[in-house]
Amino acid sequence: MDIKAAEASSLLTVRINSNLGDSAALLRDRRSVQTLDWFRREVGKIMGALYLDIQEILWAEHPELRSRCALC
Repeated sequence: MDIKAAEASSLLTVRINSNLGDSAALLRDRRSVQTLDWFRREVGKIMGALYLDIQEILWAEHPELRSRCALC
């Protein structure tokens, strides 16, 4: 993947992870503890997969992207 596409994908992945974190925060005061725990676990799985299966591979191919990622 060329650097421009890798950078755009990396930034998008960071935004997706941020949005997923925000979605868990929205439920914090609106759901039961059991539902919130379940939701956080599922969101955590998705966030982990995005990081390990996408972000790390992009960074392995283009290591300079890791240092550009202020949110990572």
